[in-house]
Amino acid sequence: IVMLLVDKIIMPALVHSSSVVIVPVVVGRPSGEAIHDLTALGFTISQIDTHADERAEPGSVLYQSPYGGAEVKEGRKIFLIVSSGKELQSLPNLVGLTLRDAKIKLQMVGLSVGEISYEYNAGVPEVTVLRQSRAPGSRIAMDAALALVVSSGPQEQNVVMPALVGRTLAEAQTYVQEARLVFGQLTYKTNHNVLPSTVLEQHPAAGDTVKQGSPVQLTVAGE
Repeated sequence: IVMLLVDKIIMPALVHSSSVVIVPVVVGRPSGEAIHDLTALGFTISQIDTHADERAEPGSVLYQSPYGGAEVKEGRKIFLIVSSGKELQSLPNLVGLTLRDAKIKLQMVGLSVGEISYEYNAGVPEVTVLRQSRAPGSRIAMDAALALVVSSGPQEQNVVMPALVGRTLAEAQTYVQEARLVFGQLTYKTNHNVLPSTVLEQHPAAGDTVKQGSPVQLTVAGE
């Protein structure tokens, strides 16, 4: 009988001797509004932690303790966890790395390469990173992609193919070198109407526009 009295009459009387309030549901609400409403009801905010959550708006409440709807004494301390948004990662320095190494380095920290643009640069080897869209040390979301500017090496110059037919092979070599072209296939063909080592045919043809470093194929009169 004594225990029954304590459980059913005395304890409820003690609990209700202090004001009992219902904790409002603040999960999903902006933390500023949640804190304002909780303190207006006489609650005390004991601690606010943050947690990265890409599904929740930054600054919104992810968790509360006690939970919403709980009956507690007036002035109860409330613990909140607030979303800091998407998880952020510090950007490494990629300038000077090859494109392949830059991709690997980004993957190691959970990031990826986005748009890649190319730029001529005589002083930097091809496929070497010249610039990155965000400065090293910047913090970006884990699912963000980083744009890179990559060297395509020195700009190739166009030259006009010199006329080599009718010239000697030695003269043709000089013209090819002066135009910054290179010798490709050299074919000898019997022709008794010209002196030996005279150029009979050329490819590309005289007057064609070609890039520096292009090969030149010649057919030359044999002995």
